[in-house]
Order: sequence, then structure tokens, then C-alpha cells
Amino acid sequence: MNVAVLGGKGRDSDEDRKFVFRLLDECAARYPLCSFVTTMTNIGVGYFVKEKCLEQTNGKYRHQLVEVSVRLMGADLLSPDERNTVLLARNATLFKLGDVFYYLANRERRGMMEELIQKRVSPSNRPYKIFLPGEELQLI
Repeated sequence: MNVAVLGGKGRDSDEDRKFVFRLLDECAARYPLCSFVTTMTNIGVGYFVKEKCLEQTNGKYRHQLVEVSVRLMGADLLSPDERNTVLLARNATLFKLGDVFYYLANRERRGMMEELIQKRVSPSNRPYKIFLPGEELQLI
């Protein structure tokens, strides 16, 4: 079972960090031996997922992490359409790997992750849950 945990830009508060940590603990209890899938582990939700997955108990990792990483070098040389194509390919990888999706969305509900949820995950009938800031944690 691959649990994709994703977040919108700006979901990088201490409250979001605590929420992600609780989410991962509860998912690990519900889906034993699951792997967590995320992206952009240098900021926000992706960073929090990575931080939690790197925790160790008795010298062993508690969770397995799959990081989907796409790095654009010379991105300023690409047209906006070319950049979007690369980022959509990253999202396609997330979609292929995820069995269930948890998305910490921004109030504005815009961006690449929105497209992943609306155009790929929802029509596929894979389970997903969207959390807006301040919402209570509830697993699907």
C-alpha cells in the first residue's frame, strides 16, 4: 500500500507539521507496512513527511519513504508550457505510485496538486481526502 501525502504551497506552518506527523502515525496504524509517497521534500508538507519518515526507533526507520523528485536545471530556458509538461510528468508519477491520497490544500485551491487530484485521482476512483487549513484529521 502506497500512501501519497501531498501539500499545497504555503502549507508549512508548525500546525501543518504536527498534522502531517499525526497523519503518518495514523496511516501507519491503519495500513501496516505502507510506504509514504511525497514530493518536494525540501519544503512544506513534503519536508514534514520526509522528517517523520527519517525518525528511527532502536536504530531502525519506522516508515518507508518514496520521494518523487524532478529537478529542473536551467528552468529559465524553458517556456512556461515546457516547465508545466515536466511538472505534470512528476504528478503522473505520483499518481502511478499512490494507492490512497491525502492532500493538504490551500484555501485558494489552485496549483499543480489540484490538477493531480481533480483530473487523475478523482476520476480513477482511488480514495483521497482533502484537508483545508484548520480541518480535523480523518482517515479514509
